[in-house]
This record gives sequence, structure tokens and C-alpha cells, in this order.
Amino acid sequence: MDGIDKQISNLQQQFYAENKKNTFFKKSQKQDLAKSIGQEFDLTTLLSSCIYLIPDTNIIYMDYPVLKTFLFEDIYEKSIDFILEKYSHIIQQYNSYVVHVNLKGFTISAAQRYQKGIIMFTDKCNNSTTKFAELMKKMVIINAPSMMETINKMMKPFIDPILVGKIHFQSNK
Repeated sequence: MDGIDKQISNLQQQFYAENKKNTFFKKSQKQDLAKSIGQEFDLTTLLSSCIYLIPDTNIIYMDYPVLKTFLFEDIYEKSIDFILEKYSHIIQQYNSYVVHVNLKGFTISAAQRYQKGIIMFTDKCNNSTTKFAELMKKMVIINAPSMMETINKMMKPFIDPILVGKIHFQSNK
């Protein structure tokens, strides 16, 4: 663990030391923690630590285990804009892009918690003059949780049909 990851981990430990970790009603506590972490860092710094370009490739890597530590509804739009800027940068350079998403630790409750952001993201992609769905060559979901099929069915109505065949899962089994 290095740099910002370690700082985030320390902030999480401090938060839970001051606020007993809930067994139930975790959603609001997780949002409070994300807001707390978001106040400690510049948003671009946080986003850059978990959404970045793999050098000399057309691959954009997204690391959910880090993203979940600070993502909350108030920053969805800025986060989406950040991602789409990365996509656009790669498209300008390579005329296409590939997305690798590490979903380690992603759960059904996380899918529900971030559903509004996911819908905002897909709407923004679908309504853009840039044909993101057509220009994406592949999306690789790394560390796909075992219940990914359930989550995929939940999200499928919001995913551009062009993308459905481009999504590949690598389970963590």
C-alpha cells in the first residue's frame, strides 16, 4: 500500500475509531465516510488514483476498491466527466478504447448504492455526440463477484445494447 491508498486507509481507521462501525444501516455511514475522505483530498487527485490510462495502450483502468472509499452522490457528475475525459483522450489518440474495471468487493448493496450514478453515467454516454459504445472495443470486469450475473441483469436495461457483447467477466474464483 502506498501514497494515497495508505492515507485513505488511515482516514478509514480513524473514522471507524470515532464512529463505531455499523452492522446494520451501513449505507449512510459509508456515505459519511466517503464524504469525510472527499474533504481531505482534491477530487482530481482521488479520481486519478483509481481511474487512469495504462501507458502506451488504449486501456483505461478503474479500481473500484479505491473508488468506493470516496464516491458519493454529490460528486457523481464530476466523476463521470473525469471518466469521459479519459475516454475522449484515448479515443483521440487510438480511435478506440478498452476499459478494465477491478470490481473486487463489489456487492449487490453497492450496485444499489451507486445505481443513480451508474444511470447518470450511461445516460451521459448515450446522449453524447461521441459514440462511446461504438468506440469501446472491450470492457473487462476483473475480480467479478459471484453474483455479477444478478447485478448485470439489474443494470442491463441501462446499458447500451451495443455494449452488451463487449463486456467480459473474469471471476475471482
